[in-house]
Amino acid sequence: MNTRKIPIIGMHCASCKALIEHAISQENSVENVAVNYATEQMTITYDESILTNKDLNNIVKSVGDYHLVFDDENNKDNKIKVQQEKEAYLNLLRKRLMATLLASIPFIFLMLNSGILLTTGLTLIPEIIETHVIEINGVVLSTFYITQFILASFILFYGGAGFYRSAWSAIKKGATNMDTLVTLGTTTAWIYSSIITFFPQALKGAGVSNDVFFEAVIFIILFILTGRYFEERARHATKQGIQKLMELQAVEAFVIRDGEERKIAIEDVVIGEEIVVKPGSKIPVDGILLEGYGIVDESMISGEPIPIEKNVGDNVIGATILQSGAFHIRATNIGTDTILAQIIAMVEDAQGSQAPIQRLADRVSAIFVPIIIIIAILTFCFWYFLGSRLGLLSPDITTLSFAIYTMTSVLIIACPCALGLATPTAIIVGIGTAAKQGILIKDANAIESAYKIKTILVDKTGTITEGKPVVQEVKYFSNQAQSDNIAYALEKKSNHPLAYAIAKYTKKQSKEELQVDKFINIDGIGVQGIINETNITIAKSNSLSNYATITKDVQDVIYNYENHGYSITGLVVDNHVTALYGIADKIKDSSKDAISMLHDMNINIVMLTGDHEKAAQIIARDVDIKNVVANIMPIDKERIVREKKATLESNEFVAMVGDGINDAPALARADIGIAMGTGTDIAIDSGDIIIVKGSLTKVIDAIKISAQTMKIIKQNLFWAFGYNIIAIPIAAGILYPLLGITLSPIIASATMAFSSVSVVMNSLRLKIK
Repeated sequence: MNTRKIPIIGMHCASCKALIEHAISQENSVENVAVNYATEQMTITYDESILTNKDLNNIVKSVGDYHLVFDDENNKDNKIKVQQEKEAYLNLLRKRLMATLLASIPFIFLMLNSGILLTTGLTLIPEIIETHVIEINGVVLSTFYITQFILASFILFYGGAGFYRSAWSAIKKGATNMDTLVTLGTTTAWIYSSIITFFPQALKGAGVSNDVFFEAVIFIILFILTGRYFEERARHATKQGIQKLMELQAVEAFVIRDGEERKIAIEDVVIGEEIVVKPGSKIPVDGILLEGYGIVDESMISGEPIPIEKNVGDNVIGATILQSGAFHIRATNIGTDTILAQIIAMVEDAQGSQAPIQRLADRVSAIFVPIIIIIAILTFCFWYFLGSRLGLLSPDITTLSFAIYTMTSVLIIACPCALGLATPTAIIVGIGTAAKQGILIKDANAIESAYKIKTILVDKTGTITEGKPVVQEVKYFSNQAQSDNIAYALEKKSNHPLAYAIAKYTKKQSKEELQVDKFINIDGIGVQGIINETNITIAKSNSLSNYATITKDVQDVIYNYENHGYSITGLVVDNHVTALYGIADKIKDSSKDAISMLHDMNINIVMLTGDHEKAAQIIARDVDIKNVVANIMPIDKERIVREKKATLESNEFVAMVGDGINDAPALARADIGIAMGTGTDIAIDSGDIIIVKGSLTKVIDAIKISAQTMKIIKQNLFWAFGYNIIAIPIAAGILYPLLGITLSPIIASATMAFSSVSVVMNSLRLKIK
């Protein structure tokens, strides 16, 4: 048995996953199959000697408009091939949508004309167009209707081809879905209108006008195609985050083989091999430092802005960057075993494991669709077999014609146009409203779920704080201006983040350009140079005693800064400490107020950070967060999300707020991932909601918009189903025996259109709110 992952093209809903899994699992040579709808991949364990690639593809194609993309010998080329296939599918949807939209223009004009005619009594359509006829074999046909028939037929069988395939696949499984009702309603409308168009005498005696309602076919297909196209675009864009993670990996490594340094592809590195890492380069794989020293930027993994010193015996992480120094490492993890590869796997797994929120419309339609079909059949049978016998129809009415007429009305009135618009229109308006406030919502699940958030896990760096070290406090033991001039002259020559923070601070105070001679970096300690024949050293607090006498005043300040969680750097001039700089990540101005408001909403807040415990507790205290988890890695964050989710009820959600690559797995695993727009592309791609300006107050706005949107959705669904409850019995003819009232298909179509308009107008109220 062999296990492999195969990309799938063409899935548009969760039922596609079930159809494919069901079809593949029927094969005896298949041990296990799981389709990941989020990543569009099928993981299958099977006997390749029995089931070929062609066999698999044929099985998948047999249940719908899907196909598989198989591996090429060159994996990179295969990724390009998959991307091309997905682009081709998106282009096909776009092509069908644009063709449908163009063919719909005359019907949009007809709808506008109907409104003008109803309100003013005037028409924009010349009488000759509506009344022109041709005669074929003695049958008088309307050219106006024939034109509508041609356009509607094109839209139904070209634009709506996917609906037919989906409905047929569901029927073969013994199930029904929204496409079943779409197909029944549009096909019935098309057949009925086609009969009126080409056999105008067929329903004579039914007491009905010979009106067509091809517009019902047009607008149902147009609305649903539009929704599916934009949904596919969104899904296509969100999956690019994993690709960006993969691109972070180094592509080559310098290894020691046979006593010589050789450059090889990263795929050829062997566990245990000695690798040379040079300044400014990416560390190729996970390993342990054998010799040398370096300062490594691990912010992409830890999320912390301050680089880490690495000495012999320390572990290093693949894809992190060696800022300064040089060393040799022993490869300990390669390929899929590296920390970055594990992060990629976790993001992919978390995206797939997040079950889409079951749409209320879909849940009800599971019962609604078969009920409507049964009602339509019963309506036909009642009027055909019992209508005349019970004396409910006058003698001049043909029972067959009336039975067809009422059955058609039931199917048309129940066609799920308003039902299909109820959720997406509210979501589109809600997402647009959020965007104007600097909140980008990437999918419908997020806006439908955010109001249920009960626990928010917040990354410290870049979320609560600014995400970069700045000088928080300075204590001068000598002339301030002179100290700042000296510090700026020396630190501006270094590329260390702490040096950059001091240089940025002292630049504002510096009034004199000083010449620095014999400048050197002291790895792990600081910098040195000579200014005006005076030895100058800037060093970390734990190394100051090597360059100066530490007085009690200096020691007291160091102790005070340590209690504040600062990184401490001292300026030494001719063996005397003249200034101490306390450096830390700055809390965003909006963080404290935002956290206070979240507390008022009874939302539990937990701060997560890779920083040390003391610094984390100080930040948490300043913003009034009681729950803190410090000294953690990306895998820990994802694990904490899972643990929190397990403690809540099914209707209570966990949100993760972060901005770094290290937050990506947790963002993907959470019910709602909220990424700060000031962070990395990877975090943004993994999040469900993007806060453009990076303020926590926008998280509150997102939750409120979610609550308002869901309220509108429920109102829309109430109306969408409510009008059916009232109109379906009338369409079935319940009022005909007493009042002689029926609901013609054209009125049913108009009622359906009105319900759609009401849903859209109600959704637009979100803009006002």
